[in-house]
Amino acid sequence: MRIEKPERPEDLPPIHALLAQARVSGGWRPRPPDGEGARVRYDAFLRDHDLNGATVLQVGCGDAAFYEHLVASGVRCVYTGLDLSPRVTRAAAERFPEARFVTGYFLEHAPDWPYDFVVVFDLGWDRVRGLDDAVLHIARHAYGLSLRAAHLAFDQAPSEAAGRLRAMARGITKKATVRSDSVTLYR
Repeated sequence: MRIEKPERPEDLPPIHALLAQARVSGGWRPRPPDGEGARVRYDAFLRDHDLNGATVLQVGCGDAAFYEHLVASGVRCVYTGLDLSPRVTRAAAERFPEARFVTGYFLEHAPDWPYDFVVVFDLGWDRVRGLDDAVLHIARHAYGLSLRAAHLAFDQAPSEAAGRLRAMARGITKKATVRSDSVTLYR
């Protein structure tokens, strides 16, 4: 999967410009789910959360691998996938016409209804100056859109990420679960 680049970084909202710059510098880049690793992250989330009947927003849905996993696992939910690439969201909508797919920037996403869960899987988090701020903005917005929980999972978190995630979570809510590669913020 290839994420389409914006024509000019200055056309992006400030936080997206930061992410684009980090990507150009090689520090952060969207990564497609890594098969078995992604399934492990999906299953870990599903073990702790019953999504049946819930409204779910997946940020950076890509080819809808998480939704495919939900369907294969027998989970019945109202799913919305959000991605920057119109090509990707069109392809996902063709594969899964029963789900909803939206093209746009997450931090500008104004939903038609509230989501029980907002999930962000497979964030690549490397050591880039300012990226902690980007993750914090993403986490705050995800938490703000969620009625029950916001979950961020990283595919390459630095060794000190758990401490950084714990500090970030404390600034958002008192109810959080922090693991070495993920954080879940509860209402």
